Amino acid sequence: MKITLRCLWILAITPLAAAASAQAVEPLAQQARAVLERHCHVCHGREGSSEGGFSYVLDHQRLIDLDKVVPGNLGKSTLFERVLGDEMPPPEDNEGNLLTPLSDADKDVLRKWIEAGAANFNEPAAERVRITPAAMLDLMAADLRQISKPERKFMRYLTLSHLYNAGLAEEELQTYRIALAKLINSLSRQPTVVRPRPIDPAQTILRIDTRHYGWAVADDKWQRIAAANPYGIRYGTPSEQFCVAETGTDMPYLRGDWFVASASRPPLYHDVLDIPQTAGELEAELEVDAAANLRDGLVARAGFGISGVSNSNRIIERHKRPFGAYWKSYDFASSAGRQDIFTNPLGPAAEGEAWGFLHAGGELIFNLPNGLQAYMLVDAAGLRIDEGPTTIVHDDKRPSRVVVNGLSCISCHEGGMNYKADEIRSHVEASPTAFTDQELRTIRDLYPRAEEFNALLDRDAALFTRAVAECGVPLNDRGQIDSADPIMILVRLFEKELTLTLAAAEAGVTEDEFREGLERSVELSRAFGSLKQRGYSVKRDKYLGDFALIVTKLELGELSARRNRRSPK
Repeated sequence: MKITLRCLWILAITPLAAAASAQAVEPLAQQARAVLERHCHVCHGREGSSEGGFSYVLDHQRLIDLDKVVPGNLGKSTLFERVLGDEMPPPEDNEGNLLTPLSDADKDVLRKWIEAGAANFNEPAAERVRITPAAMLDLMAADLRQISKPERKFMRYLTLSHLYNAGLAEEELQTYRIALAKLINSLSRQPTVVRPRPIDPAQTILRIDTRHYGWAVADDKWQRIAAANPYGIRYGTPSEQFCVAETGTDMPYLRGDWFVASASRPPLYHDVLDIPQTAGELEAELEVDAAANLRDGLVARAGFGISGVSNSNRIIERHKRPFGAYWKSYDFASSAGRQDIFTNPLGPAAEGEAWGFLHAGGELIFNLPNGLQAYMLVDAAGLRIDEGPTTIVHDDKRPSRVVVNGLSCISCHEGGMNYKADEIRSHVEASPTAFTDQELRTIRDLYPRAEEFNALLDRDAALFTRAVAECGVPLNDRGQIDSADPIMILVRLFEKELTLTLAAAEAGVTEDEFREGLERSVELSRAFGSLKQRGYSVKRDKYLGDFALIVTKLELGELSARRNRRSPK
């Protein structure tokens, strides 16, 4: 047995957070923490809230490591710059409620604290017990032994242990547990929300029962996901062999961040949810006759000229279902001619018809049996597509601005259906003589008044909010969702550059062991030598491209042969 592999089998006690001062927290640092807790923590970290991906606002070391606070340098401290410019807190929250701005005295506390060196405002943290890969497998094996043998084949695990080992704060980790719960239930066709169950004291290994999500063994959705995993390592420990044998899969666990980043987008998103190839097939599955509903005036529409997603005008349309609702949008490549919804509010036009609007594609949204939402993007012909063309729609939360089915939709609809005010009905009624009597009647049937349309949105929001709360997403005092989507927060973390700390944690070793590997191996040093310098990092695709080299040179085990390059880098 090689020494490097043996060290993975030891549950070493290592302080992973920055060394905290043994002395009492300085009064100025206490005051700075009080300001951040009073004005920032409610949206950024409390109970897993994750607005802006800033759930570590009370984690002193993370603020320093990510240059949100640069000791002694106000100009480079982005947190202070935003506070000074009155950007944070914003004037109101997502529900329009006024927020209390920082007073001049509050700002002065933060200024003095940073200028004085930004002393640690956290109490000395208890040393963390590093969870090695071997220890993680031991915990899984122990958990399986408590489950009846016939049921073990349904058990799988999602892990956040490497993020814990990298020193992420508990409040950040809680956001990521919620992200796992929300995504896996958003991939379920079962009627009940079931959260993954932690099995270890640090709550970094979460067990799922695939039956809770309709992932039958005969049509194993887990295997489809695991087949795309590029980070699987076989360690060859007795516990691993036991887990593989008892669960009936060669990869009984997956890293939670990779799972969320991969299963939230095509092809896995479509595969796991069984999203059909056409809008017609989906509507048949949902028992929605869209054409008949339009003909009989049984839909509720809203049309508007400016959308946060569409580059041109847009129409959204709600259909009743036996459970929940079915929404579809009509998106356009232009706001002129047959794509001008104010001139042509009726449609869509069939091929060859000389009337009605001509749309370029759309987004389909429907409630899952548990109340969460699922998504499908289609082109003008109703054929399923993975991404929306940036000439038609855009996602400003993504660097590429490309709307990706699943991920972009989940992020945009973090609170369920977005409230939009219809502009078509008022436009038509302001100029009634511009439309025929039949057109006026049809438009009034399809485009209800604001109070009626908002009542439908309220009903759908209540269903979705109830399901999201069951996933663990925190609600505000009015029982509403007003924080950023935790799935997108975890995806952004996964897509960020990797520091030495995270590169080592993802490999399952300590920073010292990773450095030792760099010293021993010329190849590894050529690839990752820059990580030895403070402040340097590597891109995710670089890390993945050389992950086999990391496994080999650090003698971690055997890299799983299952590597699907379609998975996110």
